[in-house]
Amino acid sequence: RNSSSDADAREVAMREIPYFRSEPMSLVRLVVPRDALHATVQELGDVGSVQFKDLNPNATAFQRHFAAEVRRGDEMMRRVRYLATSIEAFRKDLDEDPDMSTVGLTSDGLPKPVHGEEDPEMPLMELQGRLEELESELSSMEESQKQLMRNLVESTEQFHVLKVGSDIMAQGAPDFGAYAGTGTRERAGSHLESHLLDDEDAIGGAVEMTAMGATADVSADGSSLGHVTGVIDRASIQRFERTLFRATRGNIYLRHEPVEEKVRDTDSLNFIDKDVFVVFYSGERLRSKISRICQGFQARLYSLPLHAEERRGAAQRAQRRRRELVSVVNETRELRFDVLKRIVRVLPDWERTVQRELAVRHTMNMFHREQSGSKSYMGECWVPTDSVELVAVALNRAAEKSGADVRPFMERVSFTERPPTYFRTNKYTAPFQGIVDAYGVPRYRELNPAVFTVITFPFLFAVMFGDIGHGLIMLLFSLWLVRNEAKFEGKKLNEFLETAYGGRYVLLLMSFFAIYTGLMYNETFAVPLDLFGTKWEFQHPPPVNGTEVAVKIPGTYAIGVDPGWSHTDNRLNFFNSLKMKLSIIFGIVQMNLGLLCKAANGIHFKDYRDFFLEFVPEIIFLNAIFGWLVLLIVIKWSKEFVPSLAPSLLDTMIDMFMKPGTVGEDMNVLSSGELQGSLQSTLLLIAFLTVPIMLFAKPLAEKRAAEKGYMMTLDDAEEAASGGIEGGHSQGEGFNFGEVMVHQLVHTIEFVLGSVSNTASYLRLWALSLAHSQLSEVFYEKVLVLTMEQSKGGSPIFVIVGFAIWFSCTLGVLMIMETLSAFLHALRLHWVEFQNKFYGGDGIPFEPFNFTNFKLESSQE
Repeated sequence: RNSSSDADAREVAMREIPYFRSEPMSLVRLVVPRDALHATVQELGDVGSVQFKDLNPNATAFQRHFAAEVRRGDEMMRRVRYLATSIEAFRKDLDEDPDMSTVGLTSDGLPKPVHGEEDPEMPLMELQGRLEELESELSSMEESQKQLMRNLVESTEQFHVLKVGSDIMAQGAPDFGAYAGTGTRERAGSHLESHLLDDEDAIGGAVEMTAMGATADVSADGSSLGHVTGVIDRASIQRFERTLFRATRGNIYLRHEPVEEKVRDTDSLNFIDKDVFVVFYSGERLRSKISRICQGFQARLYSLPLHAEERRGAAQRAQRRRRELVSVVNETRELRFDVLKRIVRVLPDWERTVQRELAVRHTMNMFHREQSGSKSYMGECWVPTDSVELVAVALNRAAEKSGADVRPFMERVSFTERPPTYFRTNKYTAPFQGIVDAYGVPRYRELNPAVFTVITFPFLFAVMFGDIGHGLIMLLFSLWLVRNEAKFEGKKLNEFLETAYGGRYVLLLMSFFAIYTGLMYNETFAVPLDLFGTKWEFQHPPPVNGTEVAVKIPGTYAIGVDPGWSHTDNRLNFFNSLKMKLSIIFGIVQMNLGLLCKAANGIHFKDYRDFFLEFVPEIIFLNAIFGWLVLLIVIKWSKEFVPSLAPSLLDTMIDMFMKPGTVGEDMNVLSSGELQGSLQSTLLLIAFLTVPIMLFAKPLAEKRAAEKGYMMTLDDAEEAASGGIEGGHSQGEGFNFGEVMVHQLVHTIEFVLGSVSNTASYLRLWALSLAHSQLSEVFYEKVLVLTMEQSKGGSPIFVIVGFAIWFSCTLGVLMIMETLSAFLHALRLHWVEFQNKFYGGDGIPFEPFNFTNFKLESSQE
């Protein structure tokens, strides 16, 4: 009874602070009749608190009970995507070819509303038939339109060939007749360039040949002269010309002129630049070779009549056909547009309907039929314990909705596997939980690091970023994001803004802490603020050596660092010492917090071996060495030393290991050097003694427990604490002492060496804080102050330019690059230095079946 009362008390405590540990989970078994299965899964999807287990893990997609329904749903989704693609393609087509558009679009990019829109709430079976009809209708229209567009392209190209080719022919053609059979490249080439004959006067009595765009004439002496005309991509014209020249050994004459307007490509129907070319040649063999080269360059060949009258008539016919095709294409677009207008507004609703149905069918495939031919299906699902009643209510609604004779049945069952991890988050805590989960999901009921990350992450960031001015800029930006939540929520944003909006509350806390640490450092854009009056003053006149020495005034500066330090020569040394020691203190405190989290896990899971044989020696080891260092820092701060005689803590820690028990006069931090030496020797001995305890105690204890026939592992402890199982593994044969010993050896070495390396890693707080401060000071003094000095007694243009450069450097370097750098370093300190002290990070995320968050993945994919 007492044990039950303690468990209830712990459960109540956890419900009061649910974020510290994951939600208690229950494994629920469902027995559902076939008639009510679809309605049951739908209702559970609306609840959104159930994660189904696949009870058919070895079955392929085609062996599952509802494979046919899934394939039908995939086909419907394919048709929905086809319609969406058709709408986008139509919009793109109108944007690229506005001259041929006779339809209007509203400001939001959707067609104007028309009467006769499709029904958005169409039943599923009717929707299936309607999608099939629309796909058939649109695909037929698209094929017709593509063919019409190709005909239109051909008519357009032919028109430009006749128009541009006539200009080329009007200049004359080369005379091959007088020089036929010369056989020399030089003579043919010279006459191609120098002897041009008028196209009508020199070619009397010609016989026209129109094969593949080639036209030839035969003169009275038997010599032949021909030309090939066509259209080619302008990007290929130079390569085309070089290839022709080499293939014919220069025995051709090429003329080309650009087409004034962009012409569509025949295959892709995209607009490209083209040129009209005319190739003059002599001889049938050259004609065949030229035609093959044109074919290789995908040039389209067209006939170009020899006589001007014939060319003019052909051009008029091509222009008339072009106008007719433009009219037909526009009419086809109008018909296609009428179809798209009816579905464009209801298509998102159809897509959600199909996605919802596919989600239900995929989930139904996770159920297992109890017996061959049985009308009942069995399923298992993980449910948060406090949501079990919601599941029961959903089952009752499904039974009423389906009208099944047998109602669905639900029971809670025990489990031996690790449940999924589920935390109830909100818009404030979700980004911090995401920071933790990016490293690894917590184990079930393991202490959640995100609870501490909410404060420690922005604080450690601010230690590296502390500046009142920079914190205020970040605060204004984060407040702007928070204020525009309703505007940005669910909208498509650019990558930078989307990332910043997702972490807006992280930025908000980071800005608050940056302002606070900036107040502690007393820095505002690298300028100290004398808010309460400095407690230092310089001696006047200065001493004999000429060095001004500041004298302490009674009292203490109220908040942060005294502004008097900003005017001293040893300012950098002072801040280096201060920030370095603060970094070590913060690091040791956070690592101790990690060890305390480990102790809390051991107590919660009743793993007392882990508590006494790992946590206790680890926290003693850490604090015997580095906790002593923190104590020396605090004591040194609380006492006044002559600067030249102040003890060096670094030398003190080195001598603690190299000369145990010996403390020199220049290293005495306490009032008694003998006392300090004795304490250091004792702490060093304790630290060394904890190492064999960490190494051997836990493996020996587990071996002893295994020999007695009982050993509870961490997984068993998790499940026992959650009520899932009654005890651990009552076995001895599965225990391997050598394996456990090696694992413990690695853990001990990692912890001992990690204590040193992790402490040193926290010095990044000091390094980045110093870098941030120095960059801010350089931008202020070398840009803003320098330009102000240059503008004294002159134009204020220097001030404006200097301020613009300073502000740009502040935003670009300090507010963007330094923010990202400090963020990543704070992330590393949490993932490595803090979480590795206790965090498993190998939990199973809770992914409930929820229509809102469902993302479709086609089974075919």
